[in-house]
Amino acid sequence: MARAAALLFAAAALSASPALAAPSITPVKPEVVLAAAKAICFDHLNDPEGQIAAAKAAPFNAKQTEIDDDGTVRLSSDLLTVNILGDDSKNYCMVSGFSAEFMSADKGAAIAKGLLGTPQELDANTAMWFGQTPSGQPVMYGFMTTRGEGYTLVSYASGTENN
Repeated sequence: MARAAALLFAAAALSASPALAAPSITPVKPEVVLAAAKAICFDHLNDPEGQIAAAKAAPFNAKQTEIDDDGTVRLSSDLLTVNILGDDSKNYCMVSGFSAEFMSADKGAAIAKGLLGTPQELDANTAMWFGQTPSGQPVMYGFMTTRGEGYTLVSYASGTENN
């Protein structure tokens, strides 16, 4: 994926983040967020309906809360929020959770290393991995962290774009 596409994905993923108010959901370990992202997003690349179904199924039991004007489907449970945007040209999926502990992008990348390897891009708040689907389509995985007062929002995401 070109750098511009990566930046567009990051902007889209961040715009899908839940509002940074005092968290009303239970704090969750980042490893749980990654496992949910794998089960919901990564295992259902290019399948927004499959991603929504996985988010609604046990053990996540997320409920759809809204659909934004751009088509982003937002779901939430006691532990996680899920944001999915998909159409014929793209599929972005992000799972977020609130962590009581501070999370850096280095730590988020370390947690994901066994699943995604070493990130190709890393800064203080984001880590990005670039790869391909089995059919050769470019795919990007991301970790994002945003610090609030007394908590950290951690997110793992995936994104594909059709040329």
